[in-house]
Amino acid sequence: MKKILSLFAILVFLSGFSLQDDWIELLFVGKAICSSELEPGNPFEGELGPYGAHNLLDDDPATAWVEGVKGYGKGEYFHIDLGYALPEKLEIRNGYQKSETVFKKNSRVKSIKVTLFVGFHMPGHVTEIGDGYYAKQIGSENLVVLRDAMVAQSIPLPVDPETAFKERVNLTRDFRMRFRERLDDVKEYETPMELHYFLKFEIADVYPGSSWDDTCISDILCSDMITDPVSSDEIIRKIYEPEGNDMVLFNTDIRSGIVLVNMRELKEYKETSGGAKMAIALMDASSDNEWAQVDYMFSAPGSRVEEYPVLYHIRTGRRVDEDILGKGIAMYGFSDKDGIIWLETDIGPIDLNAVKLKIKEQQLLSPANK
Repeated sequence: MKKILSLFAILVFLSGFSLQDDWIELLFVGKAICSSELEPGNPFEGELGPYGAHNLLDDDPATAWVEGVKGYGKGEYFHIDLGYALPEKLEIRNGYQKSETVFKKNSRVKSIKVTLFVGFHMPGHVTEIGDGYYAKQIGSENLVVLRDAMVAQSIPLPVDPETAFKERVNLTRDFRMRFRERLDDVKEYETPMELHYFLKFEIADVYPGSSWDDTCISDILCSDMITDPVSSDEIIRKIYEPEGNDMVLFNTDIRSGIVLVNMRELKEYKETSGGAKMAIALMDASSDNEWAQVDYMFSAPGSRVEEYPVLYHIRTGRRVDEDILGKGIAMYGFSDKDGIIWLETDIGPIDLNAVKLKIKEQQLLSPANK
């Protein structure tokens, strides 16, 4: 089969140069990019090649990424964009699994290097074909040996999620320091910078095909995604209600659209019956954006609307248990006095620093969306 170096790969090489302190720059078009591909499309025309990296994420064994250099493609690689989450389960469909004949005729991966990166996209860091990210590796690469079989094979993450989340905090601080001048230049943008996790897969060794030396991978499968909690290094910027979505969301300085409340997942909504209807409303947020008052409202045919307030701790994405605040209290929003944020209630103001201590000591937060 004829091999052609991807025009897209050239763009990746140009944008993937190393920066100071091991930061690299990556250009992403879609959710997967590669160093080369067979019969590449033209990204400037929006054309996808038949064997491009996009095939890795379509969960279709009849399609595949096929590297596009002379020989078996050792050292060729691709990155996949995980967004702001890590998979608890990671699998790979090795080779071109369209059929047993196609599988055996093409080369398969015998061993592959897997590496985790954290990448940051700043507002305005775009080209006519994609988004640019500054990325840095977490931990070390993991060499994984694969079976020569037409099955989905489980492979481990190179870094466990808890370690990755902790290291992400350090890398966020490093990024802000390293690129502080560029971040200052984009402060006028309303959208926050975005943080994404990327996995890099690099071919180390292959099982040779009976007819062709093209090395193929059909799919990378990610499931049971684990979302990184809102850690202390993130600055909560905005709490809001998207129109018509029955939700309350918030943005930080490195991601947006985080769900604080999804009405349709609340136990109160699931228990509503007999023609009754439920609605929610964001009534107030504290000046430090750490707390929100969300009112639950219920109406039934022929009866008045019943309403009760719920206090949410935004950083943990959870609502505060009534055992901490007291049952049946009325809430009137937040106030600031002497450097302390208070929740105004019908029994007087409540010091939210004290509430936070009770939450930590007693661990009595109930899930936000249950």
